[in-house]
Amino acid sequence: MTLALRRIERLNLLLGVALTAVRARVADRVREGAPAKGFGFALLGKMAALFGLVFVAIRVAHLAVIPFALGFSVFVVSIFLVGLGAARPEPEA
Repeated sequence: MTLALRRIERLNLLLGVALTAVRARVADRVREGAPAKGFGFALLGKMAALFGLVFVAIRVAHLAVIPFALGFSVFVVSIFLVGLGAARPEPEA
């Protein structure tokens, strides 16, 4: 594995851990009764950043559009399916 790929992996791991910790903290606050407005604004900001990064990936980095779109579509479908599973109430034992 090249040095660049190792750096990317480490950065992805670091970002994943940091964002998971932030998400958990915000979700706990919402469960305790804090308004969820900040959660919505964070989601809006994240989506705006993702749209910007997609533009950069296609226009600046010259990624092939069709494979990128197919990969992104699979990612969105997987998030949707996981979200549906998480939204189901758990049966009481």
